[in-house]
Amino acid sequence: MDSLSSKNVHSLGIQARKDVADIGPLPGTGKAVYELVTRKYADPAEFDEKAADLLEQQLDRGYITEAVYASLFMLSLYPGHKILEITQRLLQENAVTSHAKFIAIAGAVRDRDHQLLKILLDQYEADSDLPAITRLLKGVVKDHLLKRHRGVAKTFHQIISTFENRFPAQKGYN
Repeated sequence: MDSLSSKNVHSLGIQARKDVADIGPLPGTGKAVYELVTRKYADPAEFDEKAADLLEQQLDRGYITEAVYASLFMLSLYPGHKILEITQRLLQENAVTSHAKFIAIAGAVRDRDHQLLKILLDQYEADSDLPAITRLLKGVVKDHLLKRHRGVAKTFHQIISTFENRFPAQKGYN
């Protein structure tokens, strides 16, 4: 094992072939989502803008499945106004209602509405969005701590701790 860990292994981004398309017809067939989420951003609004642009490119090419999966994943990382708006529109246009709870939770996080978030999380019953919701909630506390919003972070942490206690298998999930 030590010999493997000492090898100079390149990141997936470096290993990816240069001739792979930025976007593809199915999730994971393009490299743009990977490149988008692995970059460092000085301002979350920049991520929101670039994510929205990528989603629009996917939709312009008719890659609806890739756009749906990418939008839900990006929303779990950062519920920006543009990402949330496009995701809502995309799901409505395609009559997808299975992610309504996740969208509502992401909206409450985006709006910093801790009272609504508490209500939504108290009413939440586990579904396929549980890992995405968990990823979103973990990011919320980190984001507020990084911005030195300790009071907001503490409030969100209390709400999220109650949620994590209801779904203990998700505690170690990132």
